[in-house]
Order: sequence, then structure tokens, then C-alpha cells
Amino acid sequence: MTVKDIVRLMYEHFSPYGEIADIHFNQGRFCGYIKFVHRNFAEFARESMHNQVLVVGVTEPIRI
Repeated sequence: MTVKDIVRLMYEHFSPYGEIADIHFNQGRFCGYIKFVHRNFAEFARESMHNQVLVVGVTEPIRI
């Protein structure tokens, strides 16, 4: 999976919670950062997505 694929996956999963301003993925640390346009979008996404699994077959949930 390429960085572009991971960023697209992050966008697909988090965009329903609000408008995204920027997504940054650090390949070395294998972690991503999502900046929403408004703080309330980020808080809603955090509550909704905490401990969710984004990729089928992966057992480790995301940490927010």
C-alpha cells in the first residue's frame, strides 16, 4: 500500500465527519495527521473513530 493509498483511505474514513483541510502521513512512524476546517469536526471524528479498524484483515485498531 502506497502513501497515496493510505491518505485516500484516511480521507474516505474521516471526511464524513466534516470538511478536511489537510492530511499528512508520516511513513517512517506509520502515523497520520488529519486537520479539519473546524475543531468540532475533529472532536466528532475522534469520538466516532477511536479504536476502529480501517483496513480489512488488520486487527490493530487506530489510536486517536
